Amino acid sequence: MYRNDDSPKKREPVVYIQGGRKSFRNKYVETVALDNINIEINSKDFISITGPSGCGKSTLLHIIGLIDSFDSGQYSIAGVKVNGLSQSQKSYIRNKHVGFVFQAFNLIERLSVFDNIALPLLHRGLSNADILEKVQHSLDVVGLTDRAKFYPVQLSGGQQQRVAIARATVTSPDLLLLDEPTGNLDSKNGDIVMSQLNYLNRNGTTIVMVTHDSRYDSFFNRKIELFDGGIIGESFRKEM
Repeated sequence: MYRNDDSPKKREPVVYIQGGRKSFRNKYVETVALDNINIEINSKDFISITGPSGCGKSTLLHIIGLIDSFDSGQYSIAGVKVNGLSQSQKSYIRNKHVGFVFQAFNLIERLSVFDNIALPLLHRGLSNADILEKVQHSLDVVGLTDRAKFYPVQLSGGQQQRVAIARATVTSPDLLLLDEPTGNLDSKNGDIVMSQLNYLNRNGTTIVMVTHDSRYDSFFNRKIELFDGGIIGESFRKEM
C-alpha cells in the first residue's frame, strides 16, 4: 500500500540531489531533459522511477551513476560532492560505489560467465583467491553456480540478466542502478530477477530501478514519478 503522506524513517543518505537540471543542445534548439530535480536516496531504499517514455528516467539514472552529469544543481553520492570532479575522479567513485545494470545486459561475449562477473574485481587488484570467493558468492545469489563456465550466447535472456546483476553487485556497491531490468524478460524470468533484487535489498543493497512494470510495486518502498523532465509525484509504502 502506498500513501503520499507517509515519510520514510530517516536513514543514512547515499544520494543527494538539489536543483538538478540537464538539457541537450544542437545548433538550433535546446531540449530540457530534467529540470529542478530534488531527490534524497537513503541507505537500504528500494526505489522505482516511473513515467512515460522520453520523460527523463534513463537520463536521471545515468546521472546518478556518474555516466552523465547535470548542467547545474548540487549532487553528492556516498558523501562526496560530484560538482567539479574530473572524469577520472567520477570513474573512481562510480567503480567504488555504484553497480549498473543495463536493459541490454552488456555482457562481453568472448568471456565466460565467471570472467564477466570477475571483471570489476580485476580492476581492483584483488587476489585470485578473493576473486574466486566473491564471484562464487555472486553466482550463488543469482542461482547460476552451474553456469560459471558458460558463455553469454549459451544463456537465456533471463540468465544473462542475472549474470549482469551478479557482475554489478560483486563489488558490494553502495548503490545498485537498474534500467528496465525486466523489460526484455518473460514474466517467469522477470519474477526470478525481482526476487533476487529483493534478496539483495533485504541484505543491505540500496537499489534504484527504472521500470514501466507495475506488477512489482510491492517490492519498492518508494516510487518517484517523472513527467516531461520533472518530478510530479513521490510516494512511500506504508510500513506495516
